[in-house]
Amino acid sequence: MCYFGEMHTPITTSQAVNLKRRYLWKLLYKSDKVMNNLMPKQIQDLFQIRESVYDLRGYKMFRQPKVRTKMKQLCVSCVGVDVWNKLDQEQKDCSTMVKFKGRFKSNVIEYYESSQ
Repeated sequence: MCYFGEMHTPITTSQAVNLKRRYLWKLLYKSDKVMNNLMPKQIQDLFQIRESVYDLRGYKMFRQPKVRTKMKQLCVSCVGVDVWNKLDQEQKDCSTMVKFKGRFKSNVIEYYESSQ
């Protein structure tokens, strides 16, 4: 007999960090595919590239969607835009996903080393 409480084990801090890192990686992976027009049109429409007449700061940026609810703030189209826009130019310019993933991992390692 299996009780409901037995099926759920608590998550440790390291597992939570790994989940967050995996979630960010998936968001960045999808954002990179959108930027390179490799996703279906319906998903491409969720992300709009910021275009301006002026040479503003930022490179390969997405336009921030208008948000009125907390639920929309947590949506992939909002969180993905935030995460992508915070990336540095070198990572946005990666030609292959292998290089992109390598730079992401090195940035995560640098972040954890600097925080300790």
